[in-house]
Amino acid sequence: MSGTADQVETTLSARCGKDKVRVFRVVREGKWHHVVEYNVTALLEGDVDVSYTQADNSVIEATDSIKNITSYLPEVLPHVLIPERFAAYARTSYRATRTYTKPSSP
Repeated sequence: MSGTADQVETTLSARCGKDKVRVFRVVREGKWHHVVEYNVTALLEGDVDVSYTQADNSVIEATDSIKNITSYLPEVLPHVLIPERFAAYARTSYRATRTYTKPSSP
């Protein structure tokens, strides 16, 4: 391969996230209480090349922040009793607030 470093274009992609975040919520309906408990893996993927090339860490998400957001979501998102809908709302919430993220493969 011939060429200089200036001629080679590299796109860096990374995943950051938090595994085994315990999510627990009690939904009360009259005298019935529905208990929900999930172990969530939150995984964000995106273009983070500016954190390496321009020392801009604004695209890096701290694992504690991911954990705190994941723990907070059941309090504000509807459909917490249905795991698939909760996951879809959580994904939408993450993607709406972070411009650098892209869909992550499972």
